[in-house]
Amino acid sequence: MNYYKLNLKFIIDLFTIFLMAFLIFIGFFQSSAFSAGNIKQRQKALHLLPLKFLIKKALKNSEIKSSIYQYLGYKENITIVKSLPEPAVGFGMTDANGFNNPQIGINSMSYWKFSASQAIPFPAKLFINSRIKKSIYKSLKDKTISLKLFTVLNVKDVYYNLALLEKDIKTFKENLTLINLLLKYADRNYASGRSNARGPIRIILEIDQIKTKLILFKKQKNKFIYILSKFTELPIKYFKNKKAEFIGKITPFDYKFNNLIKTADKLNPDLKEAKENIKTSRLGIDLANQGYYPNFSVSLGYGDRYSLQPVISGDVSMTLPLYFNESQIPKINKAKKYNINAIYKYAWIRSKIVQDLKTAVSNIKNDYKVYGINKNITEPEAKLLFNSYTKSLMSGKAQAFPLLNSFVQLLLIRLKNYEYKAEYFKDNAFLDAMIGKN
Repeated sequence: MNYYKLNLKFIIDLFTIFLMAFLIFIGFFQSSAFSAGNIKQRQKALHLLPLKFLIKKALKNSEIKSSIYQYLGYKENITIVKSLPEPAVGFGMTDANGFNNPQIGINSMSYWKFSASQAIPFPAKLFINSRIKKSIYKSLKDKTISLKLFTVLNVKDVYYNLALLEKDIKTFKENLTLINLLLKYADRNYASGRSNARGPIRIILEIDQIKTKLILFKKQKNKFIYILSKFTELPIKYFKNKKAEFIGKITPFDYKFNNLIKTADKLNPDLKEAKENIKTSRLGIDLANQGYYPNFSVSLGYGDRYSLQPVISGDVSMTLPLYFNESQIPKINKAKKYNINAIYKYAWIRSKIVQDLKTAVSNIKNDYKVYGINKNITEPEAKLLFNSYTKSLMSGKAQAFPLLNSFVQLLLIRLKNYEYKAEYFKDNAFLDAMIGKN
């Protein structure tokens, strides 16, 4: 009678473990079969952490606002440098008697004087200087666009890492539940003498490893949340009970590389900034050449001698650019070297962007390929093995360990799918940043 009770308990334990594995298996894999309408309900139930909202908040953070107001403030220089220098006015007295007795109105050489003067740079200098300021303004604006693009890239990168981590945490928790059930089964087998102590010890070690990994996962999750909070300036508590999810499909890469290069030439803010710097440096050469031309100054004066006829004066003066070797020529040489520097910098930036585009395209294609192999070949084979062990266990031809090992292997393969998916999304985000697509 005890023998039958023992075997009945053994069968119940096995059935419990199998049922738990089966339910988790179904729950883990059924998400791919959800319809579009059910996805929204599922996201709401899971308190989805919305990526678009995070990007929207990140694009309004203090760093970006600071950069925006920097170029908006600099824009005013375009108008400022067009203006003539401020005029100068003066008031004084001329005393023919050495300030002992001015005798203004009596001595014709003594009078109160009023003057006004205006410096007038050579006309082209103001125009060129204004164009330089406009070019620098555009460069600063492109720098802000670049900051926005890489802020979006960083938010996406952290978000997809967080989504992958959520899958890891979920899987390891499910494994922990199964292994705890298996530990009870192994303890009973050991207590009844059907197995040695290695089984429970092995399971306990596995449980400790899983618990350690869950602690590390939690630490990593807190780190990701902190980074997202930093970029979005949202409080840490906002992220509580919210989970990142993979949203979107993996599709074959069908863009022509030459079209990507053309798009990058047109939209990439780093390239646009580098082009603008070349323009600025060329204008700098033009401005330096203007050093050969004089600046002018116009002044008017009026002397009041009371009853005597007033004294009126006027003059026009100009600067003489005489120190060519010490001033004009070195300034021109400096401007030319800055221009060469800007040209080389543009070539370097474009070369780097082309290489980054090649790397991104290659990575995306590889991500798609390994994802397809893992999902369409490796995963079905693992499912087949799991089903085989399930049938063997139900017929009494296999132990629980092989079944659970095959189940864990299936879950890990599924996690690999998410890992490849995360890499695919991150590489696409990097590609978007390189071509200048927000």
